[in-house]
Amino acid sequence: MSSDYITALAGFLIVLGLMGVTLFLMKKLLGRMNCSFSPSNRVNIIEVRYIDPKNKLVLLSRDSVQHLILVGPTGSSLIEGNITPPTISDNQPSAAIDEKKK
Repeated sequence: MSSDYITALAGFLIVLGLMGVTLFLMKKLLGRMNCSFSPSNRVNIIEVRYIDPKNKLVLLSRDSVQHLILVGPTGSSLIEGNITPPTISDNQPSAAIDEKKK
C-alpha cells in the first residue's frame, strides 16, 4: 500500500516536471511574438526579415513614422529612421493589377 503512494507521487512529480519544461519552451519560443494589448497601439511591427540565423531587419511604425532597425546578438542599430509610409498612389504593383483587370 505504501508503494502505491510512492508510485503515485513519482508520477505526479514527473507530470509537474513535464509541465514545467513545456512552460519554459513556450516562453522561449513564443516570447518573441508581439503580445501588446495596449489600446493606443502607437508602436507596431510592420515587417521582420531574417538576414541570417542571428540577424534580422525589423520595420517598426510609431505614430505613422517608420524606422528600419538591424537586430543582432551584439545589439541593434538604426539603419534608416523617419521613413514616411508609402501611400496607395505610390504602390506600383496594385496599379499594374488594376490595369490587367481592364
